[in-house]
Amino acid sequence: MKKLILVIALCVVSCFVIGQQIQSGVLSTEELKLYMQLMEYRESKKLPIIPLSKSLTIVAQTHCNDLFNNKPDLKKECNAHSWSDKGEWSACCYTPDHKQSSCMWDKPKELTGYKGIGFEIACGSSDPLYKAFVMTADYAIKSWQGSVHHNNVIVNKDIWKDAEWNAIGIGIYKGFACVWFGKVKDVASQPVGQSQWYINKKERLAEPAEKVYENYLEEFRALCTSNEIVKQRELLTKWEKEDPKSPELITSYFNYYFQKSRTTMLTLSPGQPEGESLSINDDEGNAVGFFGDQTTTNAEIFEKGMAKIDEGIALYPNRLDMRYGKIFAIGQVKDWERFTNEIVLTVQYSGKNNNEWTWTFDEKKEDGKELFLSGLQNY
Repeated sequence: MKKLILVIALCVVSCFVIGQQIQSGVLSTEELKLYMQLMEYRESKKLPIIPLSKSLTIVAQTHCNDLFNNKPDLKKECNAHSWSDKGEWSACCYTPDHKQSSCMWDKPKELTGYKGIGFEIACGSSDPLYKAFVMTADYAIKSWQGSVHHNNVIVNKDIWKDAEWNAIGIGIYKGFACVWFGKVKDVASQPVGQSQWYINKKERLAEPAEKVYENYLEEFRALCTSNEIVKQRELLTKWEKEDPKSPELITSYFNYYFQKSRTTMLTLSPGQPEGESLSINDDEGNAVGFFGDQTTTNAEIFEKGMAKIDEGIALYPNRLDMRYGKIFAIGQVKDWERFTNEIVLTVQYSGKNNNEWTWTFDEKKEDGKELFLSGLQNY
């Protein structure tokens, strides 16, 4: 079985179900998942969580897009640390001898106002063989865990044992995943969304102010990103006392229960499991085992989330994010009858409200019909 190319510079340190679809200034769902998996993995090794960095996320997402669209790694001896000449950055062919190390280190300064140098791990290839491949968080982290050099960067082993990571950026686009590490803290602490990777250079270089939460929802999202379950519940309890009917409180409770109900475990099996997997090959290239994952759902906790979102839909029937969030969650547990019923109910209601949909903070969407239909395509 051929595997995607994994690359790393060796000579130097080289949670939301609802609220992600059209939000700017946040990670995509898959990027958030990868961040949480990486931090959970570090915690299992008794290592601290690395704060998310807006600046390094810009770099990671920009590089994923450059790799997919411009394919700088296709040139002879160039690997996925290479950059094309199609953007506001210095181009380079990154080779195994690491002579272009500064091309990696300097990217955060070239693209953002980040004060330190950056170090990257990447997964993916522009080889036409992988043209249709879609990168996932699960595939990326399993690949890196299966590579001693990538794994060493993530869990501070070998030449990275004294590296104190104070910033991390996550990017996933099409067939690529890039993660950037930095030793310097980033004052731009909130990562940007995938759709913002192309933000103009002047705006990227602007110095951001220190983060101050404007509302409970913003604070809840930050706690989700850092996977602080206890603090999430404390915040929700406080929020509920002040505004028990808040639609954002309801969606946050739903997100909390859904994420809490799901547990993913790494499995090793002789046969290839369903979904993404990583093969273990013998010296002759024959697959002798497979790394996969198995996700289980605590039904009792899951239904608490369903009860919350049902409450929200009853109070705010035009909130399309609530309806699609519920459909997504049911699909994740593969309850296909219930999944189909919810889609039918949503289609039926679209006729009643003439696609007058709202979203987070009850923002009315002018393109309600287009939003409804594009979302429906995902299911």
